[in-house]
Amino acid sequence: MKTRRKSYIPLLILFLFANSFSTFATTAKKITDPEKDKVLIYVLKNILTRGHFVEKELNDTFSEMVYKGFIDGLDPSKRYFTQEDLKEFSQYKYEIDNQLKDNDLTFYNLVYARFLKKVKNAKSYYGALLNAPFNYKKNETINMDFEKVPFAVNNNELIDYWRKQMKLNVLSRVQEQQDLQKDKLEKDPTFKTKTFATLEIEARAEVLKNMNDLYLRIEELEHEDWFSTFLNSVVGAFDPHTTYMAPRIKERFDQDMSGKLEGIGARLFKKGIYTEVSELVSGGPAWKQGELEAGDTISRGSTGH
Repeated sequence: MKTRRKSYIPLLILFLFANSFSTFATTAKKITDPEKDKVLIYVLKNILTRGHFVEKELNDTFSEMVYKGFIDGLDPSKRYFTQEDLKEFSQYKYEIDNQLKDNDLTFYNLVYARFLKKVKNAKSYYGALLNAPFNYKKNETINMDFEKVPFAVNNNELIDYWRKQMKLNVLSRVQEQQDLQKDKLEKDPTFKTKTFATLEIEARAEVLKNMNDLYLRIEELEHEDWFSTFLNSVVGAFDPHTTYMAPRIKERFDQDMSGKLEGIGARLFKKGIYTEVSELVSGGPAWKQGELEAGDTISRGSTGH
């Protein structure tokens, strides 16, 4: 039990520091974001190397783990970076440990800036690809095992990978609708089915909407969210059981763990990937407003029965 209790100490320290630093950064307006990142790295490094029960040296092996963890964290589906990008990134593959010792964020800044550019480009990729029907007579394959798929050699190969992904998404939706039509036709011979061409147009529109919704959520993420990915690649390389949480993430974590959202006066519990209202606190804001009921499911930005 003692060992287990000790393993939570660094985690709690990171939580406390993240929240206290957030308040400090708000009041100290002269501190820029890059400086805040450096201070956070400095404190995190000292917590891990001096206050953690696991002893681990910051060396080339550690550096390589952070390198891989950060790139995989940003681009797990290999939709953004190419081998050309990785060649440029790799100059720091065994230097991250030294950079951390000097509170240097050169590697992070390079990869993060490139990632933002790639995400912006992605919107033009899928938008143009979904603007017209694909060549469905062409027999081709795509490997969706992202751990085994290599990064695209260059940007042209990356766009072709996007094309195959979008084509697969459209075909999957068409197939789903064709199966539904078949079931309905068996039950009702008078049911009017849609042609492949019509279903294909509808499927492309649906995929486009889903992609737009996805990238709208991505655009809502802030620097703090992406920097947390980098910090977790650092703590993950040090100890897979230690996690850094940014203040906003920590707040949501506390809400889920406590089962109570103080702001609206509702008791909640996790149900799969959603949060469900178990009861309303009498006299609370949600109870007075009358729009929430026990059993409602809360998702990002909306509520529903």
